[in-house]
Amino acid sequence: MASRPCGGGGPRQPGQGAHVYLWRVVSELREIQIMQHFSGQPNIVEFRGALEDNSNVHVVMELCSGGELFDRIIAKGHYTEWSAATICRAVVNVVNICAS
Repeated sequence: MASRPCGGGGPRQPGQGAHVYLWRVVSELREIQIMQHFSGQPNIVEFRGALEDNSNVHVVMELCSGGELFDRIIAKGHYTEWSAATICRAVVNVVNICAS
């Protein structure tokens, strides 16, 4: 199964109108552009690339093996003020990057 760089869109699915297909392609391209824009920022997953086959778009990103933040908070049970501030600062910095 040959893959090609993302951007052209694959064939339409049977019964899928042209406007729905076009919206899907534009939506996928926009999402990839957003990931490219934020790639390299601290605390944001690194985007490596995207490939498309006849029916799917495959997004390649860095491996994030640390687990979910919520699960870590629940497992730890208690955070010092300093530790909680460090986590909150990282989250707020990401929001700031996304909003600017």
